[in-house]
Amino acid sequence: MENDSIPVIKVINVPNIPHHQWNTVRQRQRRWNVQQTTKHQTIFHCKNLSLQSMLRDLSWNTRKKWSQEEREVVKESCILVEKRTTVWYDGDGNKLMQYLPEFLSEELSQSMESELHRLIKVSPPTLPSGTRYKRCHEWRKSLPFDMPCGLYSYAIYPNQGHPNDCPHPSADSAGKSVRSTNAACILRLSPAMIELSTQLSLAFAAIDKPAWDMSRGMVMAAKEEYGVLAAMDRCETQCFVGIFVLVNVFTDEHFDDNDVPDGWAVMAVFGKFRGAPLYLPQLEIKVSHQRRDVIFLRSRVLQHLSEEFEILENDGRYVLVFTNDARTFKYLSKHYRLVFCSSK
Repeated sequence: MENDSIPVIKVINVPNIPHHQWNTVRQRQRRWNVQQTTKHQTIFHCKNLSLQSMLRDLSWNTRKKWSQEEREVVKESCILVEKRTTVWYDGDGNKLMQYLPEFLSEELSQSMESELHRLIKVSPPTLPSGTRYKRCHEWRKSLPFDMPCGLYSYAIYPNQGHPNDCPHPSADSAGKSVRSTNAACILRLSPAMIELSTQLSLAFAAIDKPAWDMSRGMVMAAKEEYGVLAAMDRCETQCFVGIFVLVNVFTDEHFDDNDVPDGWAVMAVFGKFRGAPLYLPQLEIKVSHQRRDVIFLRSRVLQHLSEEFEILENDGRYVLVFTNDARTFKYLSKHYRLVFCSSK
């Protein structure tokens, strides 16, 4: 008798990067993947950190929340990074983070800001209730009544508290309301979002090609599994299943516990504001996280936090976070087998 509990394994053939894009990736690999500071970028080696050690024991980062006094002490110990391309390695030569100031063009930034403004007008964001947003809730009270403040989640993950359940599209992607679903479609299918996703994907391929291969394959599997994602995401080289849009939001110290442990998250910043550096205590740095800047970081093992800021114009500050949920990848790996084309 056939065992229905055995999952059917589907094969996903993961293609190489298209030739016209591979040239860009290869040029960036040569420029970015160096071990010493050059005239184009700064390199830091964090001898006291080990990615492999952090991955072996992920439970160490479940520490208590800081008091405001403790937070201020940590912030004072963080040194502001110069506004130039910068890479941080651990003691074993593994990349931990890469900072790309003004990586995105002015034209793309303006286009994205227009799309985000349209999204907010149609479907205003809501501020989550998680502990990392506690101070942000208090700060929200000081903003004008009509100033947007909240988060959109365009992702696929299990229900909260049920990590072993089958992942499903988030409410903002599908199901919350006809209005919000339609707004999500317009944003995700806009030329600006497709171009942004493509630019970040090619940068990711240059920073960590093996991780990019796996992530892209999993995204292809996710599009096969979830029609909503396939319909909404038209980026041919997409390598992130989840996109979170933070509108005038800052967070307390945290690790992104649901991210792929040895994977990456990417943060792209838009809008008109002043302040809001990103603090990374383990690296003892703060990064000027400003409009058009992009940051790639190991979000599962690098603790990070941000601070309140001054809104200068329009809707204020947007941060788009591209990420992959480890629970979703685990589920997909049970049903799909990735076959990679020969490496370049």
